[in-house]
Amino acid sequence: MIPSSSISTEEAEGKAALEAVKWAKALQLQQVHFEGDAKVIINYLTTLSLSRQIEWRTKAHLDDIQALIPSFISVVYLFVPRGVNSVADALASRARASTSKVASTDPPSFIFDMLSKNCDISLEAMASLSI
Repeated sequence: MIPSSSISTEEAEGKAALEAVKWAKALQLQQVHFEGDAKVIINYLTTLSLSRQIEWRTKAHLDDIQALIPSFISVVYLFVPRGVNSVADALASRARASTSKVASTDPPSFIFDMLSKNCDISLEAMASLSI
């Protein structure tokens, strides 16, 4: 668990992206793919252009990511709409509806069925690609 507070959802997305990159580095991964549903974040990381003005706090997190990227051999950022990722959508919806702070080191129990279904779908998709 990483205690954190953010001014905006954009900043929270930037922090989450930075933590994912730090985690990949700590695991000593060399070839990584990062997926995100915040298009402005993915656009900035892939093109370093501001499609719209990014908040300075968010930009600081994204610039920290850029400083870590040379430690990887290959990095891919991929925009994935939230509607395609039911788990991320459920977590985001629950967070928006929450009126209190939530801290947990375990995934919330309401997503276990979704995680299982996503895993099954991913395995089926991979099997259909095999020749």
